[in-house]
Amino acid sequence: MITVALAMFAAAAIGLAVYDSLDPNNYFYYSPEDMAEFKHPTGSVLLVVLFMLLETSVVAAVFLSRRPSPLWGRGMIGLLVLLPWS
Repeated sequence: MITVALAMFAAAAIGLAVYDSLDPNNYFYYSPEDMAEFKHPTGSVLLVVLFMLLETSVVAAVFLSRRPSPLWGRGMIGLLVLLPWS
């Protein structure tokens, strides 16, 4: 059950990130002319998606681990490093 919920949340978050990346209004431009020359930053979006998948796999490993229960708390503290990408 946790695996399905985690996969659904990850898919929703990744979908939202990709959807937001397609809107040129979400980017900073110095002038309106720059907006006319918009090029989608596909490489940057893929990098963010990769970090999101990495974070999801670490969360899944922490929650699905058969180790002692305090491990999930330490794992969550370790995931704080990836918080800016989520």
